[in-house]
Amino acid sequence: MNNIINDIEQKGYTDRRELPAFPRTELLRIMGVNKRKKGLRGLELNEYLKSKLVCSTELLEGEITPPSASNIYTLDSLVLLLKNGNDLLNSMKVRTLHSSLNYGLWLKLTYNCFEYAKGGGLVEGSWANWLSKNVGISESYARQLRYISEKFAHYSKMHFLSISIKDLYKMRYALINMLNDQNIANFWL
Repeated sequence: MNNIINDIEQKGYTDRRELPAFPRTELLRIMGVNKRKKGLRGLELNEYLKSKLVCSTELLEGEITPPSASNIYTLDSLVLLLKNGNDLLNSMKVRTLHSSLNYGLWLKLTYNCFEYAKGGGLVEGSWANWLSKNVGISESYARQLRYISEKFAHYSKMHFLSISIKDLYKMRYALINMLNDQNIANFWL
């Protein structure tokens, strides 16, 4: 460590790369070697997302539409809809978040229907087991889709972002924070 400090004091830099374990990260930061990625926030995130917008607002063939509030669904009727939606999401036909956000709304509706049926003694077991058996997706994936749908589906322009569901989920907290700015939120509505 002393040799590195001496090099920096005398030459302004060091060629030594073997560092002790404890202060390694901090020393690399001081030396200007920073491997930590800075996440996008606020206006930078907004500009990045704008660059990922698909220009067309027309639905692609086979897109998943949101559930209709005027229809009454049963748990059995939702199983086929969820299976077909999951197959569509797994195909390469879907290029925007539109279908994923709408599928999350279907999952939310189905989850509420499941909980209602379970409360009435019509189904037994857990949501995770039911979902895996009847639809073939994991509960954690369904939870992620329900979460992002709840937070972002009402922002119409978000439906036409050409980013993955995984990326959207990773930046969910930064997005929520970004959307606290009313001017930015109004753009995405």
